[in-house]
Amino acid sequence: MKFVDVKAEYNFYKAEIDAAVSRVLSSGQYFFGKELEKLEKNMAGPSGKSWGVGVKNATDGLQLILQYLWKPGTKIILPNFGAYPTAVAARNVTRTGAYIQYVDVDRSMTIDPNKLPDSFCGSKAILLAVNLFGNDCDFQKLATWALGKKVTLVVDRAQSAGSASEPWGAYSVYSFYPTKPLASMGDGGMITGNDPAAEKYLRQARFYGQDGRKKVVQAGVNSRMDEIQAAIVNVKFDTFQVMTSIRESIAARYLEIVQGITWRAGAAYHLFPVLFNNREKVIAEMEKRKIPYIINYEEHVNEMKQLNGCGLAHPGYRINDKILSIPCHAFMKENEIQKVEEFLNDVKGYEATE
Repeated sequence: MKFVDVKAEYNFYKAEIDAAVSRVLSSGQYFFGKELEKLEKNMAGPSGKSWGVGVKNATDGLQLILQYLWKPGTKIILPNFGAYPTAVAARNVTRTGAYIQYVDVDRSMTIDPNKLPDSFCGSKAILLAVNLFGNDCDFQKLATWALGKKVTLVVDRAQSAGSASEPWGAYSVYSFYPTKPLASMGDGGMITGNDPAAEKYLRQARFYGQDGRKKVVQAGVNSRMDEIQAAIVNVKFDTFQVMTSIRESIAARYLEIVQGITWRAGAAYHLFPVLFNNREKVIAEMEKRKIPYIINYEEHVNEMKQLNGCGLAHPGYRINDKILSIPCHAFMKENEIQKVEEFLNDVKGYEATE
């Protein structure tokens, strides 16, 4: 049993992927060609956005859109638990934790709208919401709060391509890392939005800050998603929701046994995390039965010295000592699913239900 089976995914799409890669190699156009243009349109469509801008990875995507929006004195508000690159991108833009304000997550593993600040330790703010594990945030509440506070809502969708919340947010950032719901076989990311000025900025910024005349007009970076990776994602685009449905059906079986986290309708089920008391005993049992697992994530980001911010010093709702993710991917065999179900039945007494 594998936690994620990227090889099986390749074999499923093999004929189409091989043909797409061969087509790109034969074209001689390896960057900024038809495949990336097609993917940018593909990704803009479901989110109701007018444009997509492909970049090398989601961390670059987050950093570039935050760089576009951020002005000195502006707070970036984000969850205190999740993938570290989100906080790294915010820190790289602000250069100091004084402009980063962390907020607790709730059992959905997304930012707790009831704990959003009344003030920002400053005058302006950007709300960076993260759909962790493929689970959507409570966007009704987040959007209402953002509108009332005149705050820009940016959504980190690195783990949630295809979830039900696609239209929410002024800007969205996606990841095509090989283990993600919509995956390349290398690296890649995408920013989507509606603001024409932001699109112009991002297209220049991702390629050294150059304009169409190859003249540097702003400080930029080198963040190009290549044509091979774009072609691979395009192959999967029309059918990846089928993979989401399979993960959803597996998750539904697990949820008959354990509560897991609080899932919202339309989740992408990128992973299936459970909160366990006495996690060490649960891990020992998994290792005994040869069931793979991952601990996401071992620390809350606001407790990391290099990523700390203002306001929240320590989590009000601690997760890192309980969370454990179990296999839930589209290529699991029936006997593997049953093996995980048997395990969950045997250890469900350790589940943390509060």
